[in-house]
Amino acid sequence: MKQVAKQRRTLLTAIVTGSLTLTFVKALAFVPALTITPLPSSLYGLQSVTIQGTASEMCKDHPVGIARKYGESWRQLGVASIDASRTWRITTRVPNINSSIVFRASCGAQYSATVIRKVTKTAPITYAGPGQRILGLDISRWQHISGRTIDFRKMAEAGISFVIMKASDGYDPEDNIARKFVLGDARQAKAAGMMVGYYHMISIPTGNSTPVLIASANRQATLVSTRLNELGGYDVRTLPIAVDVEGVNSSINQSSLELWTKTFVTSLTKKTGRTPMLYSYRSLLASRYSRSQDNVDFLRTMHLWLAQPGNPADPNVRVGQLRPNDGSCFHTAWATAQCRTVWTLWQYTSRGNRDTYGIPWMPVPGKTCPSHAKYCFPGSGTGPLHLDMDVFNGTASELEQLAAGKWMRQPSDYLEPTPIPSGSTSASPLSSPIVTPQ
Repeated sequence: MKQVAKQRRTLLTAIVTGSLTLTFVKALAFVPALTITPLPSSLYGLQSVTIQGTASEMCKDHPVGIARKYGESWRQLGVASIDASRTWRITTRVPNINSSIVFRASCGAQYSATVIRKVTKTAPITYAGPGQRILGLDISRWQHISGRTIDFRKMAEAGISFVIMKASDGYDPEDNIARKFVLGDARQAKAAGMMVGYYHMISIPTGNSTPVLIASANRQATLVSTRLNELGGYDVRTLPIAVDVEGVNSSINQSSLELWTKTFVTSLTKKTGRTPMLYSYRSLLASRYSRSQDNVDFLRTMHLWLAQPGNPADPNVRVGQLRPNDGSCFHTAWATAQCRTVWTLWQYTSRGNRDTYGIPWMPVPGKTCPSHAKYCFPGSGTGPLHLDMDVFNGTASELEQLAAGKWMRQPSDYLEPTPIPSGSTSASPLSSPIVTPQ
């Protein structure tokens, strides 16, 4: 009994002096009835978001109700059941507002938890492009005029759903210029409600030295991932980074290009958690990359952004083919046996009208600004028709999945479609059904 009394006096002394042991602190630690797993610091309007958390024994007789604040009242979103591991979850859409939002989870009348987040309003994804496709564009230093800014809100109002920006370059002087523009452009494009993407212009060293090629690829992958972090990282409105493969020196052989590409893509994927897209044109893809099975399998892990002049509204234009209707084919990794190219983005012209999309321009020498041109400024430039335009090969839902990192190309995408029974009307290649992401 004396020993028990001594232990009680020691415990009492610990409580009074604040010298509780760690074991005793843990025993007295408060366990909340409900918790909400942290959400991203910023949400986007119409974004699908999963609200989840844990529930203690105090909630065992009650399901978890989820609500969001609407003015001064609460609007119920649904009820989530508590599973065997004491967790709960519910998926909802974020309202499309430029404001903040409060979510509340509650069980019974006594216990609740709340979380507040900022919301950025988004522009609707529309099929404003030729051929009723989702429309986008890509910009770089060449769409900037000193002292003038791009009107990204005008761009969104004109039907642009996504804009891809040059964010980095393997050549340091060009990289410094790209960084100067992209930091502001990305922020403004997101604020205007559009999806954003970035591309990296590669720079491959000549000489075909394996150690030099590997070192170059790893350095540029680090550069790209660092720039992405500087731009806020990936979120559900950021398209996969594109690796821009063009201007490859003719002295760089095929195996060197493949080694550099594989090293860069593998490293960048590991650093960012997402596989990049690949941008290039038909002749390079057909002539500079081999058709070995290993190389084809590797390249097909990437979505293809193809540069090819043509009208997406013209059913006679077949993406990836040399000429329409004669069976000619650029045999790239993304082409099927029947020369059906599996593409995700198509850069179909470099002559988009800058004035239409809020991009400053200057007249060509000897000309003046037309009276109706809002974004024309005095000086000598290339004129208004100097803008790359793109379309997306899919639906609004698929574009959202691509931006969220949930759409990877599957081997089934490269299977030829089932022949249409005779007597049926054939669909054009550009209006064929879209493969639903797996």
